[in-house]
Amino acid sequence: MVMTIRDREEEVTATEKVNLLFDVFVKPNGKRYTNKEVAMNSAVTEATLSSIRTRRYNNPTLSTLQGICDFFDIPLDYFGCKTMDECQMYLARVRSGLPHYEPNDFESNPLLKEIMIKAMGMSDEARRDALKMLEWIEDGDKVRQVRQKAAASVS
Repeated sequence: MVMTIRDREEEVTATEKVNLLFDVFVKPNGKRYTNKEVAMNSAVTEATLSSIRTRRYNNPTLSTLQGICDFFDIPLDYFGCKTMDECQMYLARVRSGLPHYEPNDFESNPLLKEIMIKAMGMSDEARRDALKMLEWIEDGDKVRQVRQKAAASVS
């Protein structure tokens, strides 16, 4: 699903948050989990998952949300995120192993925010490739800074 900037700023529903979990957390083979697979390995029934994911059930119970969180191994406070950006940033932090989420961490740096959102949708292998590219860019930036300092000292 492609989100516009406006969509990302609107408050998201439990349905959208649950569906985002299914999009982000995939099986090792890259395929998405089914409602049945999640139900078989959590305290949530397949019917309840289906109802939530198709907007027929708009107000899941705390125990239902906890069961979903337990399956995807995320904290319950994920459901406290208000916007799609907050949800995506939260999940990016969880996947990266960062200790906790602060919604304002990336507000001052929209480029960093966009990088995190894009990286969240990548496979682990693609993220490793992106990291190698960032390291290469970082090395080039260091060389550029040294050259700029040398040029400034000559002037």
